[in-house]
Amino acid sequence: MEAYGMHVFQIPGAVPAYQIYVRPMSLTRFLTNKGIQNAQHKEDLSNITQKSSADTAKCDNIAPTIDKVGIKVWIDGESVDVLMKQQIKEYYKETEYGIAYYITVSEPKKTTTLPYKIFKIELTDLENGDRGEAIYYLENTNYIEHK
Repeated sequence: MEAYGMHVFQIPGAVPAYQIYVRPMSLTRFLTNKGIQNAQHKEDLSNITQKSSADTAKCDNIAPTIDKVGIKVWIDGESVDVLMKQQIKEYYKETEYGIAYYITVSEPKKTTTLPYKIFKIELTDLENGDRGEAIYYLENTNYIEHK
């Protein structure tokens, strides 16, 4: 499982929490959707072709739905609570979309003197065991600067 497009932010004036956007993709699910069972590394996949676009948007089904994924998040090495997880559609084009996640996590209890926070997310497909992670560096925001 891969975790792409990770972005972390805080909503000004909202509760003290972080919002995380991430797009998961599972090679196991991709190969299963293409009818390739028990694919091994270095297997020749050159016979895979992309299907034509349909009249209505369809999901690519290469990521687990939100109820079939395990999510763990650390900020600066400290495990934080996942307060909310939501599945959203990310459109690649008007006829095809994939699954992405919008996640809210608590702030860490410990502080650091670093000028940024290090976010690590780990995703686990609860159906096939695929696991992936991503790292994101969020620069600390100083709303008031002393001169």
